[in-house]
Parts: sequence; structure tokens; C-alpha cells
Amino acid sequence: MDTDGEIGRVNTTIVENPATEAKSGAGIKAVQKLVEEDVDVVVAGGFGPNAMAALDELGIKYVEMAGMKVSDALKKVLETTG
Repeated sequence: MDTDGEIGRVNTTIVENPATEAKSGAGIKAVQKLVEEDVDVVVAGGFGPNAMAALDELGIKYVEMAGMKVSDALKKVLETTG
């Protein structure tokens, strides 16, 4: 599911995790997809240690937010990162 939109003045894209069913390497596969999408910031309910290490190495910011709608999480991120 790829949904494009705009919240505030920031372009947003929802990218489905291609590795949700992967038995191993899910974090790296997910990060590879994010690199392909040329993202700057990732918002998700949770991140594994391999994904966090890869995101750090690539300079992609990540914000963990669980238990809320995506639109609410994005608005909260924009309020804190401007």
C-alpha cells in the first residue's frame, strides 16, 4: 500500500514493510526498501536492533510511536522535528 499525501508542508509516503513475513533479515530488508524510496524520516510502531543500526549508519532518522493512527504520529513528529 503506497499512499502519497502532504501533512503541513512535508510530503509523506506510506511504505508497506516488504519483510513482515521474513524469518530473518527483516530489518535490513525493510531498510533497503526505505533507501529505495529515498526517505529522510521513518515513523513506525517499533524497530529492531538491526534496523536501528542500519538506519543510524545511513543517517535516516527514525521515530518509534505505537498505539496511534499514522496521521497523528506524523503530526506529532512534525511538531517535534519541525
